[in-house]
Amino acid sequence: MASLENHTVTEFLLLGLLQHKPAYFCVFALISMMFFATLTGHGLLILLTLVDPLLHIPMYFFLWQLSLIDILFTLAIVPKIMSDFFLHKTAISASDCGTQIFLGWALGGTECIPLGLMSYY
Repeated sequence: MASLENHTVTEFLLLGLLQHKPAYFCVFALISMMFFATLTGHGLLILLTLVDPLLHIPMYFFLWQLSLIDILFTLAIVPKIMSDFFLHKTAISASDCGTQIFLGWALGGTECIPLGLMSYY
């Protein structure tokens, strides 16, 4: 009879997600460009709504909040993907995975609040 033992999982293997083909640098460059375009676009929207006094109405306040949440959501996920892809890592620690899952759910749920308030405005 085989003995049943408890094992602690310390990392997860990401199979199939980060396969390095010959053109992996093009995929990395595309992800990087989209990442920086997202940060730039949302950052400019936040800056515009803070600087222009004509945009200090509730609808633009909620758009500012949505842009901030989108920046945080992007910063919670994409840099880890980019670093793992660039460094040819196919494993993520259990704590990193849990942190990303928590931030994804928390920021995704938080995004529903301004959207709901905007629907009543």
